[in-house]
Amino acid sequence: MRESHRDWLPAQVYQHNSQIEPSVDVLEVSVVQPLMLFPNPVSSDDPIISLLGIAEEDYGKMGTLFVHSINDGVIVSDEINCEEQIAFNIMDDLPGGIYVIILRTERNTYSGKLIMR
Repeated sequence: MRESHRDWLPAQVYQHNSQIEPSVDVLEVSVVQPLMLFPNPVSSDDPIISLLGIAEEDYGKMGTLFVHSINDGVIVSDEINCEEQIAFNIMDDLPGGIYVIILRTERNTYSGKLIMR
């Protein structure tokens, strides 16, 4: 007698009444938004920069501003109130170089590159 394919397939294949519950994992992905910095480059003689490009949903909310040095990691961390335009004193004693400015809010992350003369 010839074997049917039903004889060698696993039993669960034929359980038509069973429900398979899909497992869905939600991965929250945060996209880094561009942060516009002005003036750029900035001089240590006048170290106040303006941060632009913050989403309206973050206006009036607190955020954390990080200044990263390429060599030293985070060198400044400060809590700021997010608005359409933020004036920030970058520190007049920073040596010339390239810095990455990151602003993190509850909903968004912004990043921009700053050149210090």
